[in-house]
Amino acid sequence: HPGRVPTLHAKELAHGDERRDTTVGDGRNDWPALLAAARAAGTEWAIVEQEDDEEHVLRDIRRSLANLTELTLLAHRPRRFASPG
Repeated sequence: HPGRVPTLHAKELAHGDERRDTTVGDGRNDWPALLAAARAAGTEWAIVEQEDDEEHVLRDIRRSLANLTELTLLAHRPRRFASPG
């Protein structure tokens, strides 16, 4: 339902059985599917939460932003098809 989810609150889950978070794009979340669903729902803002590494907060924020930016750009990049022949 477009327009019903203006904000999305998300947390990237680390690989493995331990319940901890990690930087966006480095865990087990399916970000392409999540971003596609958010776009379809009319989401304008994504709020990403990360709490597990207090010593490297700024490093992790920069990495999450870079990964999320790349994921977003890839989602909007037009598909190119090879020409036959």
